[in-house]
Amino acid sequence: MIAFLKHAVIYAGFGWSILPVGPDKKPALKRWKKYQSVRPTKKTLRRWFGEATANRGLAVVCGKVSGGLTVRDFDNAKSYRRWARAYFELARSLPTVKTGRGFHVYFRSNIEKIINVTFNGTHEGELRGSGIVILPPSRHASGRAYAWTVPLPASGPLPFIDPAASGLLSDTMKHREPRKRRKTEKTKRHAVLPVSARDTGSVRDLDEIIMKMIRSNLPTGPGQRNHCIFDLCRTLKADPAYCEADPLDLKFVIVEWHKQALKNIRTKPFEESLIDFIQGWNRVKHPKGTGPLDVILERAKSAEPPTEAMIFEQPKARLLVSVCRELQEDSGDAPFFLGCRTAGRLVGVDHVAAWRWLDLMQCAGLLTLVERGRKCRGRNIASKFYYVGGTDDAN
Repeated sequence: MIAFLKHAVIYAGFGWSILPVGPDKKPALKRWKKYQSVRPTKKTLRRWFGEATANRGLAVVCGKVSGGLTVRDFDNAKSYRRWARAYFELARSLPTVKTGRGFHVYFRSNIEKIINVTFNGTHEGELRGSGIVILPPSRHASGRAYAWTVPLPASGPLPFIDPAASGLLSDTMKHREPRKRRKTEKTKRHAVLPVSARDTGSVRDLDEIIMKMIRSNLPTGPGQRNHCIFDLCRTLKADPAYCEADPLDLKFVIVEWHKQALKNIRTKPFEESLIDFIQGWNRVKHPKGTGPLDVILERAKSAEPPTEAMIFEQPKARLLVSVCRELQEDSGDAPFFLGCRTAGRLVGVDHVAAWRWLDLMQCAGLLTLVERGRKCRGRNIASKFYYVGGTDDAN
């Protein structure tokens, strides 16, 4: 349950009212109604989630108590993807959770004008301006864990939007389309992946967003092909319009990628790149922009800095100490990897400052360098460290 406690503290940092829930997705409290108007304290969260209680998950109370938090619940994944294609930029920016059946899209709205909207029989879901919504890493009844596909912002509140103007309200009020119309919708879905582009990889038939994804993941020399293909998979997985696609439906993307990468790769046959793309697609656990480091950073920000971090005066340097502590906790008895560029990006400084701070942490006995970073086949391999600075409890 310690992992749930850390997530609860992170969520509470957004000004949300967090509750424990049981396997039936109902609050695991006899008296929880008061938390519809009052948020629980950090001490209360520790009591709820710090104990070894089985089958307990996390939920947030929507509405005014959580700063106007509103959640669009798409019960049907196809409905979500239809909305994501129509409001592409919005779908890429609004925090989104993959549930057992569909998606939850998080934002803030004028809660005084929002009521829970449900259209029975459509499988479109509902718009929730009150009540509770299950949060990651809780598990659905199917056994599948809830997971962020578009992560929460690193800092600051969620975007404030008008759901009616953003397609998040109107879709809930549409009746299920008759069979002939559904066939039309299927045709429209395939229009997003043009036949000519799938077959030939024509630049003319690919939209600019796809082209940017391809260009940002091209190799600059031999030995980078597999790595770049996997990064292309992670980039596409981060896009709500493509995250649930069959990799063969995205063949047109790897066709164009291979054409542009051909001069810089040793393995020339297209089939080899296609095979690596399909295998990479199925191996992706963390779409680009999400992953363990994002969780580590939020944990480090929400916890009190360790005592030994006080050797630094700058808050960002203290944050780096907290990040190293959290990385070590995740690694257990094994060393963790951390490069100065990654460290700088996490705490918001350039890589030179991060390198100097990591060096100072070694001099002060907070870090032990196990293996210095190096380049291998054109890739940077991060340094390995042990964090030995202390064992005080972050919570």
